[in-house]
Amino acid sequence: LVVVCSVSAEEIAMSRLRGTLPSTEADPGVSVGHTRRMAEERRCSPSKKVKIYKFWINGDCDSGAHGEHQLRLDGQRYFPNFGSDCTQDPRGYCEWREGQAHDISQTAPWRYIGAHKSMTVGTEEHDDWSENDSISASLSSSDWYIDTCERYEVHLSRDFEQEKEKSLCWNVSAQLDAEIKTGSAGVSGGIEFCESWTEPAQSFVWFLEIEPAEVYDQVNPTACTDTPNWEDSFGDGCGWYEANDLPGCPYYGSDYEDSMGVANENCCHCIEG
Repeated sequence: LVVVCSVSAEEIAMSRLRGTLPSTEADPGVSVGHTRRMAEERRCSPSKKVKIYKFWINGDCDSGAHGEHQLRLDGQRYFPNFGSDCTQDPRGYCEWREGQAHDISQTAPWRYIGAHKSMTVGTEEHDDWSENDSISASLSSSDWYIDTCERYEVHLSRDFEQEKEKSLCWNVSAQLDAEIKTGSAGVSGGIEFCESWTEPAQSFVWFLEIEPAEVYDQVNPTACTDTPNWEDSFGDGCGWYEANDLPGCPYYGSDYEDSMGVANENCCHCIEG
C-alpha cells in the first residue's frame, strides 16, 4: 500500500482493484448502514494520507561512510522517484551519509491508506558484494491510526540487524493529546509519546506525517441520512465508501449497483461530498 512528487488521489484509487479491498463488514472500526456523522463530530475523511518526511541512519550500518537506500511503503518503492530527489548511484539509490537525518519533505509524495488498515515501512540498502539488505517494520492499525481530524506524526525505529522489535512513538498536538486523554480519538492506551521516547542506537528511523485524506466543507448535520439497510452488489454498505473513497465517491460511487441503486444515490458521503 510510484508517482510524481505530488501523488494524486485518482492515481492511487484507480490503481487499486475493487476485489482486493476488504469489506467493512469485517472491519470493526467501520459501521455499515450508518447514519452520517454530524458535522460537529467529524469534518474529515476517516482515511489518511501518509508521507515519510525524514529518514535517519542512526549509527554505522556498514563499512563505508554512506549507505545507498530506496525507501519502501507498503512493499512498493516510495523514494526516490526522480534524479533530482537526492544524490543517487547509477541504480537509483539515494547516497546518504550514515549518522545523519535526511529531510525529504519537499519531494516525498503523499500515499493514501484506508482507515484501520495495516502499513509497512522499510528501506532497501544496496550492497555491491551480496544481496541487497531489506529492513522493514509492519504497523498494525493500533500502531499508527488515530481517529481524528488533527495532523500527527509517528516516529518508527528498527535496528540494523532486525534483532529487536520495532520501537515507535507518536508526536501529537495539544488538541489531539486532549482527545486521546478523553477517549474521543478511539485510542485504547499503551502508546508512547515522542517527548519521552529515545531512538534506539544503531537503527534506521522513519518519520511519518499523517493527515486526513480529505477535509470536508461545512456540512448541515441534519441534511442527509443514509438509506437504511442499503448494500451494493458486493454486500457492502455506506461505511465501505466512507472508508475507501473520497467525499463525493468519484471512484466507486456509480458502480456496483444492486436492487436499491448505487452509493451515489444512497450514501451521504457520496451525495454530499
